[in-house]
Amino acid sequence: MKRLKQIVTIGCVAVVAALLMAGCGEHRLVSISMPETIDLKLGESTVIELTGTLKNGTEVTGDQLTQLLEHRGMTFESFAPSVASLDDTLRLTANSSGRTEINIYSRDNKLNCSAEVTVVSPLEGFEICLLYTSDAADDMQCVD
Repeated sequence: MKRLKQIVTIGCVAVVAALLMAGCGEHRLVSISMPETIDLKLGESTVIELTGTLKNGTEVTGDQLTQLLEHRGMTFESFAPSVASLDDTLRLTANSSGRTEINIYSRDNKLNCSAEVTVVSPLEGFEICLLYTSDAADDMQCVD
């Protein structure tokens, strides 16, 4: 009798597992992606647009993707959090000027994506100078 209970239990577990795998197969997340480059101004914050692709080719975003990612045990990281930090809600915050790479990957590392982040200060790229001009407005020059 004890042996029969074990066989029935094992059989039920196998049937349930097979049903779960058959039902979830098409809805299994097979890849994730995000923009390859992200440009931010110092102090700016944005939520990264992450896209997932299911086994059947359907793209998922938003809450549906978040639920699938939670089941995969995702890690969110920035190589230089002093430049840009990334939290588990996919909020990216620019902390100082510079460049860094951010990565998002699953516990088993089967799902992963990365992006290069550039943070610039509002005046970066401009030259500050004393402007000199004569009477003609077409000959303005910086004075050293």
